[in-house]
Amino acid sequence: MRRSGLSTVAVLFTFVSLLSGADEPAAPKTHTIEAAPFYVVVELPGVFEAASSAEVRLEPKSWSKLEVVKAVPQGARVAVGDPLLWLKTEDLDEAIADAELASVLAKLSLEEGLAELKSLEVSVPLDLAAAERAQKEADEDLAYYQKVGEELSRKTAEDSLKRSQEQVEYAQEELDQLEKMYKADDLTEETEEIILLRTRRDLEHSKFFAEAAQHRLNHDLQIDLPRQRVQTENAAVRAAIAFERARATLPASLQQKRIDVKKLTLAAAKADENLADLKADRELMTVKSPAAGIVRYGECERGKWTNAAEIEGQLREGGKVVADMILFTIVSGERMQIRVEIPEDKLHLCTPGKTGTAIPKGFPKLRLAATLDEVNLIALREGVFDGRISYTGDAPQITAGMSCTVKLTASANERALSVPTSAIFSEPGNDEVQSVYVVVGEGSEKRSVKTGHEQGDRTEILEGLKAGEKILLEKPAN
Repeated sequence: MRRSGLSTVAVLFTFVSLLSGADEPAAPKTHTIEAAPFYVVVELPGVFEAASSAEVRLEPKSWSKLEVVKAVPQGARVAVGDPLLWLKTEDLDEAIADAELASVLAKLSLEEGLAELKSLEVSVPLDLAAAERAQKEADEDLAYYQKVGEELSRKTAEDSLKRSQEQVEYAQEELDQLEKMYKADDLTEETEEIILLRTRRDLEHSKFFAEAAQHRLNHDLQIDLPRQRVQTENAAVRAAIAFERARATLPASLQQKRIDVKKLTLAAAKADENLADLKADRELMTVKSPAAGIVRYGECERGKWTNAAEIEGQLREGGKVVADMILFTIVSGERMQIRVEIPEDKLHLCTPGKTGTAIPKGFPKLRLAATLDEVNLIALREGVFDGRISYTGDAPQITAGMSCTVKLTASANERALSVPTSAIFSEPGNDEVQSVYVVVGEGSEKRSVKTGHEQGDRTEILEGLKAGEKILLEKPAN
């Protein structure tokens, strides 16, 4: 019975012990600091492209009707100077013939204009001097007429009338004297009759002339002299107008002709230029390869053929190609390179000289040694930058346009100290101050650390910890 009692006490003691142990807190989770390899690897998407290529575009100066006769097939191997594309030339040949005629006509027009200009250079000063001289003479004639001519004409007409009237008087006196003399004789001889007859006739003529002179004087005074005055005055006015017109228009006509000759000169030069452009374009109607290599249609942009299908449609027989568009890319040689896209938040890790491995998507077992040669800091698009990578390794099956993944080693430390990133804590409001909680005895102490790279869920510790120390994985409650 006693042994049974002791067993009961033991059981109760054990149960009480278990109950008291259930209330004790669980030990905090810790991490022991150890030196181990720590690598930072940046994984980038890439595309293979030819390291050396020549773009071929058609750049005519003036001809725009570009119709395809035939083109070499894509993938053909060509040498320098081999034809790539043949274009229709019939319409261009007609245009060249028309341009040749236009050039000849432009030269003839220029020669004619130069001859006219040369003539005007001589005649304009002469015509201007003649107009000035005509005005001067007209002014002189008017001044003479006003001072002398009009009065002299009037006096001349009056004197003519006076002379006629005097002739009448003389004739009348002579007749009267003859009649008196012959009347004294009783018998008039036949000769005397004849003399009297002639004298009477002279008198009649003198009277007629005197009457005519009177009419002429009246006409002169009333009609001719006023008309002559108006005509002389008008002549002076017209000469002045003609001189002013000549002074204004003759130099202007000469200047106009000079401008016309300049235009004709430009037109002739333009016609020659147009002819030369068309002839140069004629040479382009057979497009030749600038380099030796493999023919690809369209433009290669960072290893991708962006418009090959569009260009292939244009290069069919009867198709129309567009000037200044890249029609072919000649991939020269076998050397390739890789273009990668670098996210902006990885730029600080991707500096030229970093090395790694390129894994072609189509050949995932293949590994190529890769080196980052260049980073372009002008963004391809928002948040993405371009990088150029060279590689080594035997990969004859790789062609331009294939995709790959490039893994660059941004940092490698064979004996690095690292901790779970979640075990690093920042000060409130100051992310630059970082700390961990180091296990000390039965408790812990807060210690500042200097961090390095992150990789996955781990962070490199540069300062503040030593190998063998333990840290808390969670922030302590107190």
